[in-house]
Amino acid sequence: MSVAEPGKIAYSIPEFLAACSLGRTFVYQEISAGRLRARKAGRRTLIDAAEARRWFATLQEIGASNKPSDATGSDPSTSIRDARKR
Repeated sequence: MSVAEPGKIAYSIPEFLAACSLGRTFVYQEISAGRLRARKAGRRTLIDAAEARRWFATLQEIGASNKPSDATGSDPSTSIRDARKR
């Protein structure tokens, strides 16, 4: 079964983990912090498909402008090598 089935209304935790390539601990931390809303159906925890997309859209985007830069403009690996020689 594909975890990205069209028309799917909710994901179980294992399906959500597979769909997002995340770990169980991180997902439960997000639920506990209130950033990801989940529902219970008996003992099963479910995440609404729309909620999964909403939560995913709130994650920080990364790109070239978000990379840490060295203020000197030098290659950071050079400074690490130089520090090891000392």
